[in-house]
Amino acid sequence: MPEVIIDANVVLDARNSNAKRHDIAAEIFGGIDRGELPRARLVNYVVPEILHPIQKRISKSTATETLELLQESRGFEFVHIPKGIHSKGERLFRLHESSGPEWVDSVIAAYMLSNDIEYVYSFDDDFDAFDGITRLNTATDPFTP
Repeated sequence: MPEVIIDANVVLDARNSNAKRHDIAAEIFGGIDRGELPRARLVNYVVPEILHPIQKRISKSTATETLELLQESRGFEFVHIPKGIHSKGERLFRLHESSGPEWVDSVIAAYMLSNDIEYVYSFDDDFDAFDGITRLNTATDPFTP
């Protein structure tokens, strides 16, 4: 099955029952975990964006549990950004004006473009700035006709 990227905000909102988009995020997260949605790659720069806020806002045990859920799930795959793609991400970051995408989003976009991954589950419209990337903010399988 083709793969997608998942952004930190989806995981954060799925794990926080008080989040405004919790229900949608939980549908996406659960769909990936159960194999109903495409397998999601989780780049190494996103992991601290997930675990740190959960540890600070909820608890260390919830952060640890989240890490274990992601590691043990067949629906998620941890990937590390190589140096060359990191550099491409920095170039993308510099290309956009002051209101452009954040640094981590630029590195994720460089990874996606370098690996021919079109889709990202995210609530962050920064990804809309990149040609060739389609942001999904619902539990939709983009590969189902």
